[in-house]
Amino acid sequence: MDKTQALNNLIDFTNVLEYNKVRWFLAFGTCLGAYREGKIIGHDKDMDIGIMAEDFDFSILSQMQEIGFEVKFIFGMRFLGYEIAFTRNDIKIDLIFYYKKDDKIWNALWKNGGR
Repeated sequence: MDKTQALNNLIDFTNVLEYNKVRWFLAFGTCLGAYREGKIIGHDKDMDIGIMAEDFDFSILSQMQEIGFEVKFIFGMRFLGYEIAFTRNDIKIDLIFYYKKDDKIWNALWKNGGR
């Protein structure tokens, strides 16, 4: 993964989220790299962004497309574990939805083609 392009994608992607007042955070390997190494992990293959499900509006999809992101796949159901994968310049960003129930926050992970 081209780290310069990945960082540019991350900045553009999160700018759209911030414009729409979506709370976002780095997740999984993207978060680990930022925390532990202060950069993108060398062997990472994608970027992972978490958001709270209630912050999402589907108009964000068209805004992402306007700046060159393509929706590659969508897994799950909006309020039962949802993930949207975007690509731009051969770099994938996974947008993972998180849910609050009582005093817990959870998300669903998808692998093996959505199984």
